[in-house]
This record gives sequence, C-alpha cells and structure tokens, in this order.
Amino acid sequence: MDKILDRAVSIAIIIVSIVFVGVVIHKYLIADKGSSASAAEVPLGKKLDLPDVNWEANGHTVVVALQKGCHFCSESAPFYQKLNQEMSGKQNVSIVAVLPDTVENSREHLKKLDVSFNEIKQARLKSVLVSATPALLVADKTGTVIAGWVGKLSSDKEGEVIETIIRLSRAR
Repeated sequence: MDKILDRAVSIAIIIVSIVFVGVVIHKYLIADKGSSASAAEVPLGKKLDLPDVNWEANGHTVVVALQKGCHFCSESAPFYQKLNQEMSGKQNVSIVAVLPDTVENSREHLKKLDVSFNEIKQARLKSVLVSATPALLVADKTGTVIAGWVGKLSSDKEGEVIETIIRLSRAR
C-alpha cells in the first residue's frame, strides 16, 4: 500500500511540476510581449499635459515615454534610433522624449543608449497618461492621443508603429 501511495504522490508532483514549467515558459518566453496595449493602457482620445510643446506647429507629435532603469526601454533603443531616422525630414512629425529625470540626466542616459531626440522633456509619466514604460503615443495638433503602444515591441509591431505614424502624417 505504501508503494502505491508513494507512486501516486510522485506522479502528482511530476504533473504539478510540468504544469508550473509550462505556465512559466508561456508567461516569460512565448507570450507576445510586443502586442499593442489594451485601451486602458493607451489613453486614446485624451489630451496630454506637456507644457511647452507646440502641438499645432508639430502636426503630429510622437511622445516617447521612458525612464532610467527600465530594461525594456534600453532594449528598445535600436528601434528609437530607427524611428528617428525614419521620421527625420518629415516636416509634420516631431518626436519628444519624456522622462521623469532632469533633462540633463535624461540626455546623458539617452546618449549611453546611443539615442538622441530633438526634444527632451522632464515630466511625470502621469502627465502623458501612462503608467508603464516604454510607451509611444501619437498626438494630433491638439495634443490628443490618436494612437499608442506600451511595452517592448516585437519587430512586426515596430514596423506597424512606423507605418502608422507615416500614414497619420500624410493624412494631416
């Protein structure tokens, strides 16, 4: 009888272990980390509160919300370089980096990541209506969010972001 009970306990432990490993693998390795954030995370239709941003002059403004110590922000640095390259020369698109740290510290941090933005603002994430970084928000001439993404984006999503910004900038 003891052998049967030992065998049953061993089988139960193996099953629980397999399920646990499956959940961990799915959550951290398989799940789509580059999916667009839910409507609750992206403040579509809301007006951003960033002083000294001339929304109207910019046409469309891409707000890139980052923070020092965010490893997803650091891992996304090559995408921000590409985004800057793709948008350079586009007269009706401006990119503004928003970080909670001072502008000088933020500039140094971005330099270490080999990323530069024409405009860097010090602001709390609340002012751009996000609670997680990295976040990319596209605002129209009134500062109202018309598109957005939160989190580290997959390569496909990065392409979608660039295409969306280009499409929106043409619609003017």
